[in-house]
Amino acid sequence: MYISVMFLSYMAAAFIALLGVGILLLLLTKGENRSSGQYRTVMGFALIVLAECILYFYFYYADMMMHQYRVNVVLRMVDYLLYGAVLCWWIRVMAIIDVVEMRKSGLWSWIIGGLFSGTGVLASAFLMDDYYCFRTDAAGRAFTYMEIGMVLLTVVVVGFYTVEFLRNSVSRSKRIYVAVVSLVMMIWIIQQISVDSCLYLGIYQSAWAEGIIDTTGITMFIIGLATFIVLFREDFSPLYYRDQTYAGKNAMEDGGELLENETAVLEMTAQQHHLTVRELDVLKLVYKGKNNAEIAEELFISINTVKKHMKNIYEKLGTSSRMELVYIINQKKK
Repeated sequence: MYISVMFLSYMAAAFIALLGVGILLLLLTKGENRSSGQYRTVMGFALIVLAECILYFYFYYADMMMHQYRVNVVLRMVDYLLYGAVLCWWIRVMAIIDVVEMRKSGLWSWIIGGLFSGTGVLASAFLMDDYYCFRTDAAGRAFTYMEIGMVLLTVVVVGFYTVEFLRNSVSRSKRIYVAVVSLVMMIWIIQQISVDSCLYLGIYQSAWAEGIIDTTGITMFIIGLATFIVLFREDFSPLYYRDQTYAGKNAMEDGGELLENETAVLEMTAQQHHLTVRELDVLKLVYKGKNNAEIAEELFISINTVKKHMKNIYEKLGTSSRMELVYIINQKKK
């Protein structure tokens, strides 16, 4: 039963992670602006999660099906590199989809990822045997204490940026996404250190062979599923609400002026997503149904400048089309 559950968890995690990568590739075919750093970062995170799933599926298969507990140095290094990359990229994803403290969060993401990846690679190359066991108990205990410190630091950093995101974000689906992924990720790294410490000290050669529950498959499945759902809701669901999305626009076409509550919502959106004054002006005209040429004429700027403002607005609000922008504004009016 244990073997079947773990096997299925890794299979499901790899499958759903592949779906996440697939939906990101589908977004590239929509013909909208997809050059933003937001989608490059999310794509990178999805690919790292997929690679982690594949690697651990291989580890599990080698352990439980082939009874090969030895892991060569290259795979051990890849294991630590991916472990650090998952943590690093998650902090970057939180930052870029809500534009919160980008410089500081970017620095912390590299510190966290670099610590886990760098120390793990060095330990794998010089201090460990092929079973993740340190050659001396003193080295194993020292590395365990150091990793506990890094886990605590990661929990604090991820927790801090999660709270900041939940405080700043206005998208309900994004808030749920960040809360769920951050929670399961913190549980995962805490559980991992309990397993790692036993491997480092040679208490057992394989956690799976000892019947220890490994949450990696479940964690990666939840992360992959959450990513898939939020991408669908944020990027595709507006396609199914076309009439609702343009309800406000059609009403405005009669009078041509924004209502007081619409102006308030637009200004609140600009403040929450750190839009500039000019970007707010552009957003108001987009909501009124103006095209790029009409916006350029009304604001006395070039069409290229309008396109630049539109790109910034898309990136800051996490959207890719005018339809999605109008849909988001209409949702906030409710």
